Amino acid sequence: GFNIPIPQVDEEQDNRQLHLDSHIESLRKNLITELNDLKMDKEKVRLEIVSQLDHPLSVALIHARFIQLIENQKPLSVKYYERVKKEVAHVPLLKVVVDKIPDSVITEGVESSLSLSKQFNELHNIQLEGLSQHESQDVETCTSLLHQFSTNPPQGLVTGNDLSAIISRACYYNSQGIISGTLNELEKLEKQHTQKLIFNSWINKARDYVYVEHLLHVFSIYLKNSIKQLS
Repeated sequence: GFNIPIPQVDEEQDNRQLHLDSHIESLRKNLITELNDLKMDKEKVRLEIVSQLDHPLSVALIHARFIQLIENQKPLSVKYYERVKKEVAHVPLLKVVVDKIPDSVITEGVESSLSLSKQFNELHNIQLEGLSQHESQDVETCTSLLHQFSTNPPQGLVTGNDLSAIISRACYYNSQGIISGTLNELEKLEKQHTQKLIFNSWINKARDYVYVEHLLHVFSIYLKNSIKQLS
């Protein structure tokens, strides 16, 4: 799985990313206006500078498309994915993350963080119901876990690697909208653990979301550096 330690993007940074492509377009227009005033003997210089803006602009559009991918929860499409790969082929930083985009993102799309958070809560409720109806011989353990979940709701990050601690931390991260944190906690459960099986579908969706979130972060770094170089 993708247990990638990814810094959580706050709301302010999200807004900067959403407007990054328009910021670049504004910069491009201003530069073109100024360069158009140059004498004809400097036309070669003007064209060279303008051409330097073409790739960052294309990347900004791809960046915006991936944001829409999450917001609209629609597939990326194989055709568009091939265009993206071609566009970033000569930029190693971008090529690495684009080449590793999961197939499910291309064919099925990505769930939004809000949708994933809601689904997690629903599955957590199913998990609690399952514990209360458990009919195995280890009734005492199930009763103890159910008691912990119901009487000690997550108030923050707790320590320990037992089931209740892992689920409590997962719930905490989910309440904070940190999908990557919730995913990392659930990944700690053993592969065939009954409680992990309940979350299997959610885990797969969350992996896709976290990967696209990582991709957006990498694209954002590239665009910011491109703007600095052109300033």
